[in-house]
Amino acid sequence: MFKLLPLFFLAAALLAPAPCRAEDLEKIYGEAVGAWLDGRPEDAIGSLKYVVFRSSDAGATVPAIKDLCVLLAESGKYAEALPYLDKAAIIAPEDPYIQFEKGWTLLSLENHMDARTALEQTLTMTADADLVNQTRFAIALAEAHLGGPAAAIKHLEGVYQRYPYLLAPAAEMTSANFET
Repeated sequence: MFKLLPLFFLAAALLAPAPCRAEDLEKIYGEAVGAWLDGRPEDAIGSLKYVVFRSSDAGATVPAIKDLCVLLAESGKYAEALPYLDKAAIIAPEDPYIQFEKGWTLLSLENHMDARTALEQTLTMTADADLVNQTRFAIALAEAHLGGPAAAIKHLEGVYQRYPYLLAPAAEMTSANFET
């Protein structure tokens, strides 16, 4: 019986699937981005899910998760994106873009309380003016449902005064909250 044991291990080694090399995942990731740019989001989503599932390297997993979550959001699959964002938050807890994307995803799912929490965490992680102002705008959208129009207007006024790229939407949301 013990003479068969080495043969068993040899057979198991030969029949086991080959581990996926890093170059293969980089190639698949590149093909996913190409599919995204070619207008084939479902192909890109499938490839990115594969990269996230197979990769053990945080440097490859986190960018794939970020891209995957953006694609899922563009496809209206917000609930599907949440587990990936949670995984990314575990892998890269100091990445403000993960919390930012999670906040917008929760906001899209009308989970305003958790959205505000995720977005407030974003503000503690970054000083990037673009990200801060976009986060404040998202917080204002959540506050309109949580704290009422006055709380939303307070956040929107800061965005309106400091960030010209969101001038029109901030003005529109401020007007809508004043009307409410």
